[in-house]
Order: sequence, then structure tokens, then C-alpha cells
Amino acid sequence: RRCIGFSGGGFALLNEIHTLGLFPIEHESVHILFNHAVAHSKSQFFAEGIVQYFEHSRDSSAYERDLGIARKNLDQPIMKWIIGKKDFWDAPKDDWITVTYPISGVFVRYVIDKYGFLAFKEFYKKTENGSTVTVEEAFENTFSSKLADDVAEFIAVTG
Repeated sequence: RRCIGFSGGGFALLNEIHTLGLFPIEHESVHILFNHAVAHSKSQFFAEGIVQYFEHSRDSSAYERDLGIARKNLDQPIMKWIIGKKDFWDAPKDDWITVTYPISGVFVRYVIDKYGFLAFKEFYKKTENGSTVTVEEAFENTFSSKLADDVAEFIAVTG
């Protein structure tokens, strides 16, 4: 594995981390580890959400920050970001962060709290790149619940 540092953002590509600065290395490392342990999801929303979830597990103040940002942005097209009908990065910013990051992390925590981590991993595997199963189908097949219903419940309980 190779880390290439420059100077604020980054991405994980296979086993390489490319960053602009040191801050994103931990974030991108979680992508690599989770991708290898579970799957490489075609859903950017869940791929970023699981990384945010791990950040929340490490730092409770990060969860409080992200929950506050999510609460201010519950009117955004969350369902469209989840199913890929709207680009994950096509979102407003809250100070320095694109609001999809905190929203996805808080939503992933909601899903894991409701259904359990093992079920979430099963769902995540079903969304693997190259799979013909849609995110909505994978969600319903795993959790026996419609994704749109859980998004609506998430908005109601988070707001």
C-alpha cells in the first residue's frame, strides 16, 4: 500500500491512498480496509457513510457535529443521493464539509442501530460494484423494509 501526500482531500484507489494533506489518510484508510473486509459498494452514499460511522465511533464529538449538520439539511434530496439519482458531491456545503458526508454517516448509524452491524455488512455486500441488484432491492432484501420508508423514518426521528 502506498500513501501519496500533497496538501486537503483524497481518494482510495484499489490499495493506494491519494491525498491532499494528512487529514484524509485515516478516512481513506477506512475505505480500503472496509472494501477488502466486506465489499466495494457502488453506492457512494453508503461507502462514505460507513467511514463517517467509524469516525463517529472513534470521536463522539464528530457524531454530534454531523448530527447537527444533518438536522439542518433534512430537506435535501437524501433518497436521490442514496440511490445514485443525484451525485453524492452535488450538495451544499456546511462550512468546509459537503453535507452528504455527515448525512450519510448519521443515516448509516441509524441503519446499524436499527438492524445491526452484521445485517448492514450483508446489505453492503449486496451493493458491491458490478452487482445488478439496486440499492433499493438490496435494502429490502436484507432488512425486509422499503428504503423510502426508512429514509422517511430517519428524517422524522432525526429532525
